[in-house]
Amino acid sequence: MTRARSIRRAQAIYPYGPGAILDLGQESFVVMDTASNSFTWTSSVKIRLPRLELRGRANAPDGFRLPPLMSNDRTSAALKVQRFPAWLFCPKCRRMWRWGRQQEIKMSEQKQELPRCQVASCGSSILVPMRYIAACSKGHLMDVDWWSWAHSRSPRATGTCDRANAELSFFSDGLSGSSLRSLRVKCRKCSASRNLEDLQRLDPKAIGQRCTGRQPWQSRDNAEECTARLRVLLRSETSVHYAEIDSALDLEEGSDESSDDLLKWLKSKKCDEIEAVDEALKLNSFTSFWSKHATSELGRKVSSDEIMESLERIFEASNEDIGVEVNPFEAEWAKLSRPSPERNQNAPLLVASSGWEERREDGGSIFQLIGSLMLVERLREVRALKGFSRVDPPGGEDTKNRLFTPDLKRVNEQSQRWKPAIEVFGEGIFIGFPEKELKEWERSNSTAFEARLASIFDKLRDSNNWIANRFGDLAAVLPRFILVHTFSHVFMRQLSYEAGYNSASIRERLYVFPNKAGVLIYTADGDSEGSLGGLVRQGKLDRAPDTIKAAIERSAWCSNDPICIEMPSNGLEGMNHVACHACCLVPETSCSHLNVLLDRQMIVGEGGGATNPVGYFAPML
Repeated sequence: MTRARSIRRAQAIYPYGPGAILDLGQESFVVMDTASNSFTWTSSVKIRLPRLELRGRANAPDGFRLPPLMSNDRTSAALKVQRFPAWLFCPKCRRMWRWGRQQEIKMSEQKQELPRCQVASCGSSILVPMRYIAACSKGHLMDVDWWSWAHSRSPRATGTCDRANAELSFFSDGLSGSSLRSLRVKCRKCSASRNLEDLQRLDPKAIGQRCTGRQPWQSRDNAEECTARLRVLLRSETSVHYAEIDSALDLEEGSDESSDDLLKWLKSKKCDEIEAVDEALKLNSFTSFWSKHATSELGRKVSSDEIMESLERIFEASNEDIGVEVNPFEAEWAKLSRPSPERNQNAPLLVASSGWEERREDGGSIFQLIGSLMLVERLREVRALKGFSRVDPPGGEDTKNRLFTPDLKRVNEQSQRWKPAIEVFGEGIFIGFPEKELKEWERSNSTAFEARLASIFDKLRDSNNWIANRFGDLAAVLPRFILVHTFSHVFMRQLSYEAGYNSASIRERLYVFPNKAGVLIYTADGDSEGSLGGLVRQGKLDRAPDTIKAAIERSAWCSNDPICIEMPSNGLEGMNHVACHACCLVPETSCSHLNVLLDRQMIVGEGGGATNPVGYFAPML
């Protein structure tokens, strides 16, 4: 009898991609890499998105592959997993069992669906996996050495017990309430024991455990030489598996013939020659110069954003390095910030105007503080898994020593030419902030920003901090980024109430530059919830102003105040100020920046004091 175990297809990329721990009911598994699953992965459906295939570590010249599906007759599994942690315990007799390959074979022969205790008096009680595992910052994963832990406080009498035939128990002594001090691992042979109070604080080297240099499913022959310090983690902790996901919107122009004529025109002017572009991009007037000439010769208005977008497409198509980085978000901004020129029902991206800009002159403060609102009636997004790390999030140059690709290669090694990915379809609302009002807000609060954000600036500029490697480029736009990011979160939370979407199904995509800022709030999924029309409906003029006002007013007060508003810093690495689960934080799947760089004061602050800026939306209140 085979137990049916399944996850949604999108979950095979995140949160249960290669290397992640998968909890299913009372069982726990680790997902094997794509090389171990090579047959099922390579026979899966292939998808393409050129603008993502050539980007950085997502380099996938052979495109992307969707997670494989189980055969209809369930005779072949779609993904291979291995039971992990290997140490299980019986909730009745509390005896610990190390479950290996032989036990799995025996369980299959006996047609058992779940691991069960072998002690007769337990009545075949289902075994439960241990809560803790060990990992290192270079990405290796293993069980905690519970035998060494049990004997680390009590001298072991020679000959009484040995590691190869370990007999352990995991129980609560009932003397210390519900703390870790009450949980204890004990040797059943020599009675040596130790509680778990110091388990996560202590370096496992102190009990003689060192990194194995491999993943649980790898053999000893595949082990790396690793001297990194081990960390004991809860198996459900985020730091056990940091997936590095890169995503992009599909901007294919099946419905935008105007962009095709611009591409041909730019190529005829030799704008795709590397030397010419490299030299020209050093001039601030480059895009303005070419937009004027294109407007004149093509007989239609061509913006600077269109020039940048078309150049990016030329560069990606030629697959050449031009010596300068063209921000891929610039191209998306150009498409999202204006209506689609034609309503082609086959276009992957369809944007319509909400009429917001026409109301700016006489619509009140909310229309002055929000510059534009576009209705994204359809979008396609591809999310690719570039790799994963453990203990510390990936970022910066050090990433090449810590990040595994999906086929379990280091990022500086030759990896497979495709990456696992998922394509999703949905809808959304794009909100642009008026640059004039933003700059005035930044200017009038500049002194307060410097004082309030000093510690965050220091972290972003510290080359030894992973925060700097991941978010360092935001230092140039930090105040407006925190404003847009916080607004995005409170708006998503309000939309969840208003539109009825599950909060985890709404996502953000931030567009913050020195000269413009905006956010795309969208829902995109592989099932029907990705395109129910609820977000587009909330973006129309009869609903959007009230929804935005409600989000701002709700953020003015938190149920955790005054604690929340008086906390000097909180969140990961102290990167948040006034933000908590009751007011600003959203599910991890919804946030593009690890739920950090949030501060309600940037939205509704009343000012006063050297470190308290006036919130951008304070005039509205």
